[in-house]
Amino acid sequence: MLRGYWYLVLVAGIGVGALAWGAFGSEQGRRWYENWRLRIPVVGTALRLLAITRFCRILGTLLSNGVPLLQALAISRGATGSRLLSERITDALESVRGGKPLTEPLRVGNLFPEQILAMIRVAEESNRLDQVLLTIADTVERRTNRQVDQVVRLLEPLILCLVAMAIGFLALGLLLPIFTMASSLGRAS
Repeated sequence: MLRGYWYLVLVAGIGVGALAWGAFGSEQGRRWYENWRLRIPVVGTALRLLAITRFCRILGTLLSNGVPLLQALAISRGATGSRLLSERITDALESVRGGKPLTEPLRVGNLFPEQILAMIRVAEESNRLDQVLLTIADTVERRTNRQVDQVVRLLEPLILCLVAMAIGFLALGLLLPIFTMASSLGRAS
């Protein structure tokens, strides 16, 4: 097929690439991709917690250095690395501007775990938001690092088995023609 119809395969490959480029280039495509990425069982949780850690650390640092909450939210919105979380922070910015609490818009979309929202709510009420956000960032970062280490430890044997299978497949591919040739030479003589 590749020898006879290589041009069709090339056109199909270019077409699929153009469709993917167009889909992921649009806002809706990027949103779909991020939703999909965050739903991957272990990786999605780690990515979500990493974005939350960035948000909490940057917002806490800005607040502890005297930056007003509205400006700190606007700055930390772009540093999360997540479009979905950035949208929640934009909603939170508008909510805070309207005199409402920070936690209500963050609750939408289930991006933030309930424990973190409870800690932010209590910190808002006690006027210690900067300290609590930095504590949340440290705690979530440690927990995420532990989870990533556990996943890597579990994947090491799987990767080792896959490499062994690939080497076995290559060895079989190299040795099978030799055995075939040797058996055909044995029959010919």
